[in-house]
Amino acid sequence: MPHDRPTPTDARGQSRDVQLSAMVPGHVRRAVRLRAEQEGLTVRGLLLRLIRDAGIAEVDDGDLVDRRTSPGAGAPSRASTASGQSR
Repeated sequence: MPHDRPTPTDARGQSRDVQLSAMVPGHVRRAVRLRAEQEGLTVRGLLLRLIRDAGIAEVDDGDLVDRRTSPGAGAPSRASTASGQSR
């Protein structure tokens, strides 16, 4: 069974990131993106927090951090990058 495969890990034995995708209605995607922006999170961070809060899986606080930017810096929103402003 596919769900019986071991979880991929990195050299330190930490669980590696893997892709999770789902087809959702457009209004749901827009709502998720809007909520993430309102809360200063990435969509990934928002979804991981919701998964943790719902008790679906254990998620460490470190997994909620936006890793696309330097530590302590949030990702610029689409609106600010489109207008040439930085956060």
